[in-house]
Amino acid sequence: MMRSILHLNGWQRIGIVASIFWIVGSGFTVRKTETAHAMRVYGSAYGRCLKIEGIQQTYDYSRCAGEADAAYKTELKLTGSWARVAVLSFGTVFIAWPVAYLLIGTWKWVRRGFETASPH
Repeated sequence: MMRSILHLNGWQRIGIVASIFWIVGSGFTVRKTETAHAMRVYGSAYGRCLKIEGIQQTYDYSRCAGEADAAYKTELKLTGSWARVAVLSFGTVFIAWPVAYLLIGTWKWVRRGFETASPH
């Protein structure tokens, strides 16, 4: 019963496995890249605050950490981190499958054009 429902050829199975690896790998990469960028924003905000504190000679590190933390959180919200991860991970897969079938269909169509007609 199950065999008739999930009748997939080898290439389709490879495509499914590759899609899963793509979703996980690209999702991880996008998220890691965005959090790394937010950390650079954090460091920049913290450094700016420390310069100001040094000029004013107040050295309120907790205020600088709070400002940097707010900048980090704002940066992650601006990039839409989890939504972006989902769109880039799943969106490319949803585009790749129809494109792959279109290319395969085109290849088969062109190949049929080169076949010689068999005499009857």
